[in-house]
Amino acid sequence: MEIRQRQTGSIVRLDLVGRLITADEDCVLKDKVNSLLLQGCRTILLNLEGVSHVDTLGLSALIAIRQAADRSGGSIKLLKLPSRVHSLLVVTRLITVFDVFDSEEDAMKGQSVEADGVSAAR
Repeated sequence: MEIRQRQTGSIVRLDLVGRLITADEDCVLKDKVNSLLLQGCRTILLNLEGVSHVDTLGLSALIAIRQAADRSGGSIKLLKLPSRVHSLLVVTRLITVFDVFDSEEDAMKGQSVEADGVSAAR
């Protein structure tokens, strides 16, 4: 998994490329997000456009990241979900747990995508 970071003001965008499937990869992602939260970053956008596959460990990592952000008063927003990842989040009902957006601009405006009539943003 490759992680590219970009920051605009107080918002950090992490572009993820590869497969989010093993404990080592999810630890790298969790460590990166935890580091950003400790540095005071409160809004983190995870761009999943380049993610080809997510398994249960990858889902666990996303949940852990969301919980860490919640505990620190921050937020995690998912961007540009590939159809396979989107379908996985819908089937597991995790789509209702995450704020999911089609673009960075939509995330900034708070205009979430919807899954079967259920808004993904809270």
